[in-house]
Parts: sequence; C-alpha cells; structure tokens
Amino acid sequence: MNLIEIWRWINFLVLAGLIVWLVRKIDVGAMLQKRREHIKAELDQAQKLEQEAAVLKAQAEHELTNAGAKAQEILQDARKMGERVQAEIREMAEAEAKRIHEQAKLEAELEYQNILKELKREALEEAMQRAAEAIKQELTPSDQERLVRDFLNGLDKKVLN
Repeated sequence: MNLIEIWRWINFLVLAGLIVWLVRKIDVGAMLQKRREHIKAELDQAQKLEQEAAVLKAQAEHELTNAGAKAQEILQDARKMGERVQAEIREMAEAEAKRIHEQAKLEAELEYQNILKELKREALEEAMQRAAEAIKQELTPSDQERLVRDFLNGLDKKVLN
C-alpha cells in the first residue's frame, strides 16, 4: 500500500467517524419520528378537509336542487299576485265604468227633461201666438169692447169683495 492510499483510508475513516458522531448527536431517529408525526397530522388534516368538502358539496347540490323548486314557487306566487292585481284592476275598471254609465244616464235624463221643457215652452208660445192671431182676425171692434167691459166688471167685483 502506498502512502496516498493510506491517506485516503485515513480521510475515509475520519469522515465516516464524523458522520457517525453527527448522527448520534443529532438523534436522527427522533427527527424521523417528528417528521413521521408531522406527515401523519397533515394527512389527517387533509382527510378532515376532504370530508368537510364532501359535506359542503352535498349541501350545495341539495341547495341547487331546492333552488329550482324555490324558483318555481316564486314564479307561482308572482303569477297568483299578478292574477289578483289583474282582478282588482278589472273590478275597479268595471266599477268606474258603471259609475260613468250611471253619470251619463243621469245627465242624459236631465238633458231630456230640459229639452222637453223647452219644447213645451216653444209649443205654448207658438199656440199663444196662433191663438192671438186667430182672435185678432175673428174679433170685431164690438167684441173687443164687450171683452174689455166684462174684464173691468170682473175687476170691480174682485175689488169690492
């Protein structure tokens, strides 16, 4: 063996001894145990999170399923409300139409009465005018004197009574 080889072996043994001394000082077994526990804790945490995620997913799917039913319920409620509002508006419109009809009927009746009165007045005036003309044509001056005398005698009697 030559000198270089001896120094290589010495270097190797020193290095191996140093590694053994460091391994004993550091306590690799305890370090590996801690690492094992840490990995186990992380796996347990991951499993717990996975279970929570599954529960949340199930809840979300349930809510999504119920959302369709809820939407249908809301639509039905809106339709019912729309029908109620439409019925109320229809009733109000019918009542207003009836009121307007009654008002128009009353106004037509009043207008009819006014026209009837006007026609009676015009007919009376026409009749009086024709009667006056007929009397003028048929009365003689002696008839007019007799009528005036009779009227005055009637006034005297009323004044004396």
